[in-house]
Amino acid sequence: MDPSTLAQTVRYTEGLFTRFLEGFDEASRARQAPDLPNHPIWLLGHCGFSMNRVAAEFDGAPIAGDYYIEGDGSSGTPALFDITSIRIRSIPHDDPNLYPSLETGRACFHDAIERLANAAANSTRDWLQQEIDMHGTLLTRGDQVIRLCFHNGYHAGQLGDLRRAIGLPRVIA
Repeated sequence: MDPSTLAQTVRYTEGLFTRFLEGFDEASRARQAPDLPNHPIWLLGHCGFSMNRVAAEFDGAPIAGDYYIEGDGSSGTPALFDITSIRIRSIPHDDPNLYPSLETGRACFHDAIERLANAAANSTRDWLQQEIDMHGTLLTRGDQVIRLCFHNGYHAGQLGDLRRAIGLPRVIA
């Protein structure tokens, strides 16, 4: 697996994801629709955290403390995501005060993209071929990065569903 191609793939997912944020603002960043699972600010924090967690395995640095705190699921602030509130199987709150601003969420997502892309780019082919267990699935470290790219796309699809449910215009014509 080529490290630079992998890094480019990670970076490419940023625009694919963030274009679905068009039309959301500070007032609507925690807006949800019936029968849909997540809202924009949760998605930014969740995807950012997922990428930072994997990047930390690559670069050895801690998960970005500039954006996250360990809490009980209700400890988020206008500046920080409570990790418990954005983990897999968490239930997003509709109170925007429990989440950072949309600007901070976008910065978190962007910084996570760059960190993961740089971690991949600075890896050797041998490192990327190492096998690991990710949530019960055996895959290589390179495949782990590809899986995160798919993860970003999956959650971009949730934003597309939310946009339709609340009457925002289509992003893809």
